[in-house]
Amino acid sequence: MLREVPKVRSLVGFTSSLVVFAGVLCTHATAFAQAPAAGTPSVEEGRTRFIRGIDLYKEGNFRAALAEFRAADGAAPNWKIAYNLGQTLFQLQEYAGAVSAFERYLTEGADKVPPERRKEVEADLAKLRPRVAQVTVTVNVPSAEVLVDDESQGNLPRATPLLLSAGRRKITVNAHDYLSETRVIDLAGATSPTVPFELKPIRVTTTVTPTAPSTPKETPRPLPPPPPPPSRTPLWIGIGATVALGGATTFFGLRTASKNSDFDAVLNTPGATRKSVDDARNSVRSSALVTDVLGGATLVAAGLTVYALFATAPKTEQEAVKPGVTAFVGPASLGLSGRF
Repeated sequence: MLREVPKVRSLVGFTSSLVVFAGVLCTHATAFAQAPAAGTPSVEEGRTRFIRGIDLYKEGNFRAALAEFRAADGAAPNWKIAYNLGQTLFQLQEYAGAVSAFERYLTEGADKVPPERRKEVEADLAKLRPRVAQVTVTVNVPSAEVLVDDESQGNLPRATPLLLSAGRRKITVNAHDYLSETRVIDLAGATSPTVPFELKPIRVTTTVTPTAPSTPKETPRPLPPPPPPPSRTPLWIGIGATVALGGATTFFGLRTASKNSDFDAVLNTPGATRKSVDDARNSVRSSALVTDVLGGATLVAAGLTVYALFATAPKTEQEAVKPGVTAFVGPASLGLSGRF
């Protein structure tokens, strides 16, 4: 038993109650029986799915009802199911699909459609047609597949334009050996735009295989550049400081010796006062103290100079030792040593 779903006037969705028109809910006891090979499993499956679709439609589950009606039409095609498909698509606001379903219903049903039902469907089509656009898709390659909202619409070129619902639509064109291209467009109803596509070929990289295997020559790796030589500035500063301090030490050493001679002369002078003796002694002590301090500083500078000499020397045995001068101070000597 094939029944047509009750028509719901609301275009937004299932309302609190279904507004049923008189005569819309009717029975067609022989609808599936008219199909070829009646009683076969496909006809039984079509009947079961059709009844399930009606129940889902009444519950307001339009998406599930649409799936059941389509499965019923696939199992046992019948033009009367197109009416139910159109009503369900109308509720889902899929206007283009509803137009196609209602047009199929009127075309295949022809004079079998009751006059009142034909008038009702034509009124629905008058509402739906201003809500769809006829889109012509062009492409620069033959046999390209076109998809609308990720659903295939066949190959291009087409004999008729695409019938699409108004609103935002995603159009994708695919072709073998070409990069896919996608456009998102906003369609207004009752328009006939042309959407051109220019697909670009996929670049194929050709790898040339040598006819005879060749042994690659081993390329020696370049040696890393030698590290820059260490700066010799600390060495030269140390040499300068050592020489300067050594000279000052020598000067004050000689001065201390002179002061010591003066002190001996004062001691050997008859009638020398105590003050003159104390002054001569203090002068010797002061000069000797300065000499000792300078001598110690000279030793420290000499030690740092020797350290700088070794720290800044070349790191490899093959590199020649650079010329240098080293100052040295001994208990009774002061001098310089060098390498040239």
